[in-house]
Amino acid sequence: MTSELRVDKIHNEGGDNDSGINLATNDNVKIDIAGSTKVTVDGTHVIHNDGSGNARFGIDNDNQLLIDEDTEAAMYLNGNTVFYVEPTGKQTIYGNVASYALNVMNDGNDNNRLGIRIKVGEDSPSSTNYAVDIHDGDGNRVGSITFNGSGTAFNTSSDYRLKNNIADLTDATTKIKELKPKKFSWIKDKNNTLVNGFLAHEVSSVVPDAVIGDKDAKDADGNPEYQQIDQSKLVPLLVKTIQELEARIATLEAK
Repeated sequence: MTSELRVDKIHNEGGDNDSGINLATNDNVKIDIAGSTKVTVDGTHVIHNDGSGNARFGIDNDNQLLIDEDTEAAMYLNGNTVFYVEPTGKQTIYGNVASYALNVMNDGNDNNRLGIRIKVGEDSPSSTNYAVDIHDGDGNRVGSITFNGSGTAFNTSSDYRLKNNIADLTDATTKIKELKPKKFSWIKDKNNTLVNGFLAHEVSSVVPDAVIGDKDAKDADGNPEYQQIDQSKLVPLLVKTIQELEARIATLEAK
């Protein structure tokens, strides 16, 4: 014998009095709204059917999670898609903020608190596999992180078709002489291990495109915004300087 409580009609503020609630004590609990939208609990699943084969959960149409009959899923916030899963399984995170679209935090003052692990591509790669593919706002590729075999490459765009005003580098030796390599330890390194490198602000006056940020910069709250350096931007100077030195040596040897 099945016991149930049935309320045939509930009047709401909007004037809709065609809704009912049916709660049974068997394996299924079902709520019927207006005869089409149903929420069913069968002991294993919670199913919300909006009458068209879709499951919708949320506050309203602007803030909801939608799962349709093709196993497609999407999450909406304030009318904007923030997460989307295609039937193929491809997942996309959408950001509509003036900041990072995705922020990963695993901070616990513990060296076991790791960041992001990427496991992709071939098991024993013999061709180029993309771990990270970087595109600008127009969808143009500007860089990537790839791997082949057991090595990883950090790539930036360098195709000649992307460049104007191409000319030979002529003042490499002069610029190299202006650089001031240093040895130092990092303040947070309790072991005070000495490493080799540069001070960003000293490089910025010689190779401006190698440095990001300004010396002694602070954000709106007064916190330091530290400069960063891309030392790979110094490689063309080094190569050209070696070529110039080789030419000088060849000239001296010819005398």
